[in-house]
Amino acid sequence: MSSATAWFAQHELRLAWREWLAVMTAGRRGRRRAALTGLVVFAAIMHLPAYAAMAGLRTSNSRLTYPR
Repeated sequence: MSSATAWFAQHELRLAWREWLAVMTAGRRGRRRAALTGLVVFAAIMHLPAYAAMAGLRTSNSRLTYPR
C-alpha cells in the first residue's frame, strides 16, 4: 500500500469517526461517554448472533487444520 493510500484511509477514518460522534452526541461534548457506551453495547449485541451461529461448528475435540 502506498503512503498516499494509507494517509487517505486514515484521513477518511478520522472524518467518519468525527461525523459519527457529532451525530450521536448532537454536537454536545457532555454526551461523548454515552455515545461510546452505546457503541460498545451495540457491538456486544451484534456479536451474540455470531457466537450463536458459530456454536454449532465447535466440537469438544476440534482442531484448527490448514490445507497443504
